[in-house]
Amino acid sequence: MKNKNFIKGLVAGFLIPIAIIMVLALFNVGNIGNLLQSTYILQTKSLKSLDFTEKTNGAIKGMMEELDDPYSYYMNPKEFNSLMEEVNGTYVGIGIYISQEKDSEFTTIMSPIKGTPAFDAGLLAGDKIISINGKSMSEKTPSEVSKAVKDAATKTIHIEISRDKETKEFDVKRTTIDIPTVDGQYIKNEDGIAYISISQFNDVTPTDLKKTIAELQKTGELKGIVLDVRNNPGGSVPGVVEVAQTFLPADDYILWVLEKSDKTSYKSKNTNPLSVPMVMLINENSASASEILAGALKDNGVATLVGTTTYGKGIIQTVYSLRDGGAVKITTAQYLSPKKHKIHKVGVKPDVKVKASSDDPLTIYSVDATKDNQLSTAISELKKKMQ
Repeated sequence: MKNKNFIKGLVAGFLIPIAIIMVLALFNVGNIGNLLQSTYILQTKSLKSLDFTEKTNGAIKGMMEELDDPYSYYMNPKEFNSLMEEVNGTYVGIGIYISQEKDSEFTTIMSPIKGTPAFDAGLLAGDKIISINGKSMSEKTPSEVSKAVKDAATKTIHIEISRDKETKEFDVKRTTIDIPTVDGQYIKNEDGIAYISISQFNDVTPTDLKKTIAELQKTGELKGIVLDVRNNPGGSVPGVVEVAQTFLPADDYILWVLEKSDKTSYKSKNTNPLSVPMVMLINENSASASEILAGALKDNGVATLVGTTTYGKGIIQTVYSLRDGGAVKITTAQYLSPKKHKIHKVGVKPDVKVKASSDDPLTIYSVDATKDNQLSTAISELKKKMQ
């Protein structure tokens, strides 16, 4: 008797959902009828057939595209693995950070990584990627552009970019990139003033920063810091929170995170922060996690911001792994600065506004105040604070 009841329940468990789907399809509720009809037409009429996995992956991609959010997309297992390599600090590529602005046909280079093939070849922030090895990158997502680079059959890729309405072409070697997230040195002829640049935020950035500061302190007295996040496209939120705690005392707010149905605050837990006068350099290509750090140091009165208003990406993406090894990356929250200033599509404004005087974007990597007027201004502002 128990077995019969079990079988009846099992059959009902299958039939009821099927019946519901049929009713919904009959009245085309939520366009389910269209979905089933399109699937049937594709299966019976299309010259090119898709297997079940390809259909479901296509449906997932379609849902991501319907969000109309350039930061939300589906990744197959290989693409997800590549993303995890970048988060961990190493990946195969040419050494560029890329993003896609809304309504833009092409993916944009946010920043070349200093010391990589892309940097040495002359690729610049703001370049739009037109083609890779002759294949058009029109309407391709950043994930698809990255895949085109990593899956290239040749060790050297031919990349075509658009810069200032001109088309330029480069041959760039593809190699394993060990991402150097932090670089530091004392500024020549400036007693005790250190220059520290952070190129992006990943899992190793907090450790890199601590090592850099420790090495500087070994070679001389650290009297002040110029912290540079110009052209830093962002990265890991946990990474930037830990970096912020290096400079913020316990209980200082770092950021507020507003999710769909929740609000969370992050506070510093550091009872012994590094306390030296600080100026932070920002520009229009400082985005996401860079803006979190800029907002945290500005609102808490720890650093004076010098440069131009940041990019204005005040939203957070979360990556959810899928059963087949792929993942979906979706926007799950927006963040506010400690004083609850909105960042998204607004940016963080500098305390001292200074536009770059040089037309050469590589000037900011020179660590030469005679060439870099923003750095020169930062040093002047830092000396005021040191007095």
